[in-house]
Order: sequence, then structure tokens, then C-alpha cells
Amino acid sequence: MTTDLLTVAAVQMSPVWLDRAGTIAKVAERVTAAAAQGAMLVTFGEALIPGYPFWLERTDGARFESPVQKALHAHYLDQAVQMAREKPGQTLDGFDQFRDGVDA
Repeated sequence: MTTDLLTVAAVQMSPVWLDRAGTIAKVAERVTAAAAQGAMLVTFGEALIPGYPFWLERTDGARFESPVQKALHAHYLDQAVQMAREKPGQTLDGFDQFRDGVDA
């Protein structure tokens, strides 16, 4: 009897809050470390990039006309993962480095 095995790594880590590039660098370190230990699939928690927008529940985030809220939301959106639109089939912003060796 043959068994197909898939080694999965579940990573629990904090982001570099509101810093997409910094968080992607941390993700790259964790993916590399997990792959070195045999992981073929590495998973991360939701809202890792750019970080959970916790200020919404702590700062009256529903005030749409607030200059502070507008500035926070603009920065949050700027640092969020951007879907690539330039090339069909391109991976998520900053993750092209992981595409080598992946069966699509």
C-alpha cells in the first residue's frame, strides 16, 4: 500500500503592522524555514498582511467623515496585498519569489 503524504506548516506570527514589505520579508523567512523542515504547504492566519485593523473597534471607525479615520483607512489599503494586474497568472504582490517549483 502506498501513502501520499503532504507536510503542512501552520504559522502563527505577528505582522510588521501596516508594513506590507516588512511582513512579506517575515513570511519569506517562515516559508524558507518550514520548507527546510519538509513542509510542502505553509499556511498563515487571515489579515496577516497588513495586519488586523483593530483601530476600527477602538477609535470610532464608523465615522466616515473623520480625517483621522480616512488617513488610517488610506494607509491600510496602501499596505494591503495587491492583486497583480500587469501579467495574467502573476502571483500576489511580493510573492513571485515562491513561484519557482510550484506546480500550477
